[in-house]
Amino acid sequence: MSEKRDSISIKFVALFVLFVVVALVFVVRVFHLSSQHEYYEELRRRQSLDSITVLANRGNIYACNGELLATSIPYYRLHLDFCMFERPSDKKNKNWTTNRAKYEKSFYDNLDSLALTLSQVIGDKTKEQYKSELKKNFEKKKKNGSHNSYYLVSSKKISELQLNEILKTPFFRSNNSGLLLDDKTIVRAKPFGILAAKTIGDITTVDTTDTRGRKFKQFTGFYGLEYTFEDDLKGTNGICHNRRYRKARKNGVVSVNDIEPIDGMDIVTTIDINAQDVAETELMKMLEHTKADMGCAVVMEVETGEIKAIANLSRNKSDGKYYEWENVAYTKAINPGSTFKTASIMVALENGLVQPDDVFNTTTSGIWRYRNTKAGVKDSHYKENGSGYGYGNLTVSQIIAKSSNIGTAKIIDSFYYKNPKEFTDAIYDLGFLTKRDFDIASDVTPYIKTPTDENKKNGTWDNTSLAWLSFGYNSKIPPIYTLMFYNAIANDGKMVKPFLVKKIIKNGHVEKEFETETLNSAICSKSTLNKLRPMLEAVVNDSIGTGNRHVRSKIVNIAGKTGTAQIQNGGHHLSFCGYFPAENPKYTCIVSIINPKLGKDQMGGGPFCGPVFKAIAEKLYVNFTRTNTDTIKNCTELPYAKDGNYKKMHAVLSDLDIDTNGNKGETGYVHTKTDSTQIYIEQKNINDKYVPNVVGLGARDAIYLLEQRGLHVQIIGRGKVTQQSIMPGTNLNGQYITLTLK
Repeated sequence: MSEKRDSISIKFVALFVLFVVVALVFVVRVFHLSSQHEYYEELRRRQSLDSITVLANRGNIYACNGELLATSIPYYRLHLDFCMFERPSDKKNKNWTTNRAKYEKSFYDNLDSLALTLSQVIGDKTKEQYKSELKKNFEKKKKNGSHNSYYLVSSKKISELQLNEILKTPFFRSNNSGLLLDDKTIVRAKPFGILAAKTIGDITTVDTTDTRGRKFKQFTGFYGLEYTFEDDLKGTNGICHNRRYRKARKNGVVSVNDIEPIDGMDIVTTIDINAQDVAETELMKMLEHTKADMGCAVVMEVETGEIKAIANLSRNKSDGKYYEWENVAYTKAINPGSTFKTASIMVALENGLVQPDDVFNTTTSGIWRYRNTKAGVKDSHYKENGSGYGYGNLTVSQIIAKSSNIGTAKIIDSFYYKNPKEFTDAIYDLGFLTKRDFDIASDVTPYIKTPTDENKKNGTWDNTSLAWLSFGYNSKIPPIYTLMFYNAIANDGKMVKPFLVKKIIKNGHVEKEFETETLNSAICSKSTLNKLRPMLEAVVNDSIGTGNRHVRSKIVNIAGKTGTAQIQNGGHHLSFCGYFPAENPKYTCIVSIINPKLGKDQMGGGPFCGPVFKAIAEKLYVNFTRTNTDTIKNCTELPYAKDGNYKKMHAVLSDLDIDTNGNKGETGYVHTKTDSTQIYIEQKNINDKYVPNVVGLGARDAIYLLEQRGLHVQIIGRGKVTQQSIMPGTNLNGQYITLTLK
């Protein structure tokens, strides 16, 4: 029995001793790990870099036919991480010694090609400079082995295209290099340059924090469609951490996503690139000719309200050139001038107070001493020295055609002087003065002075207010609202909301589609419309009409109204708003020019805005009808044809029944020359080994030809190519080329 007890005691003691030894080993190990805290913290830092926010890709913006209007291009700073020289914790690791030797050999063997590629792609240093700096930093890294001495290859940021070219070099294809990209910058690129640039908008960076409280820069839209549709375009950011692998690594550091980013959705606009190009080109010509401060031209589809073109151009005082700086059509509240007379006459017709043939005396002197006012109401032919004249007796139709201030004021004063509120209420009931939330954000509200107006800044109502309001003063109306009103006249009285975005898509699937929004099903009766529309046609087609000389077209029937208003500092706001074809309206258009400096002897909406409207109407009409070719040939010179793709050019010219003569060749691209009877063509010589000659081509064809051959294209200006930064015939090697367009 005692032997049993002794055996149990021995076993117990042995077990106890074992536990004590294990505990002591555990305690010693804990103390050891604590003493090695910095070492293991450094090891953890090397193996897994801190989590970072992964920015979602911003959605693209497209024209109505799918052409790209805005897209995001990332740019980075490039570092080389020679991490092979960091010794692992196991200093006897034989693989490390072997791999280091292979890595070093790969570097020196490929140094020459790497330096050449960097000099060609980035372009800020010569090949010899890159070679010298790479070698110097490589050997420094080899000597020191410090984990944080990354080599900044260039202070110049590189794009994805440039990065892909660099990665094609043998050094990076060997999978033995460490490549780090940081300081990511997103540039919002617009392939068509300034075309609708202010409408499309732009992005900026703002400082923000993620869910863990860490700061990062977020890209956000700050005007135009980029701002309005920010929530759809921006997407949802993700989270990733960078992990460094010592074995089987590809580029030294691998990003591992913890939360995948969700890319932003794309938006498809209503803008037609061809219509946009026409509107901007014609508006630019007139602004440059008159040295005006700014102007806009907007084209809207009558039935749907889709905006097909919107040009907003403002003059830079320092260089005298015009840029898309301000959304004039949406944000410029200004006296509309005589385009407002149409609304005044519509109200009088609708209330049954006048008929088109009713006669009013507009005086023979050109001035009406309105209610004993000293200044009086004047027509355009009145001269202070007495040499002017008036129009005498005019019908209501003629008052609109000749744009008589006196005639309009007499009509409205005759029936509404005792109750002016009835008139202003009727104007508001038309619906075009109600503030609308358009696709382009604007705080501007259209305004007319009313008898109950409490805004003293706009002046109080007095004896002259009604008369001056009737022909477009005492009001501040952005051009887009005036366009909306005239579009309702063209659309059989139905007022629809102008809009710029047609649909929002995600990975090719339509997430949301925008339909026509009716704001007022009938701004007036059909009877009133039937009386008013012939008046607007007479403005253009009647010999006495203010638009006859400058707007009347032999190609398309136009209806509309000229507008001229004096604004602050002695300037003028000139406009023409109307629709075409008058008999079956397809498009409505407004052209506004603000404060022109030249041509003051013929100041008016007809001479200044009329030619712009006419050119837009004719070119769009030919484009959407492709008919009436006999009329076109008989009444106009042969159209100018840019150099470009023969197949597309031939399709258009065939529809217009215009002959071509010459050799199109095998390249498919031709040079053109036009005389009075036909268009001559000759082949453009294009070789896949050399930089092609794109002078004379339109932007679209030039970009296609150059990018197809691996060149990276930057565009300055618009129109056709007049100059290219790399001479034709230069060997192709993925260069960056700048095209100047005029």
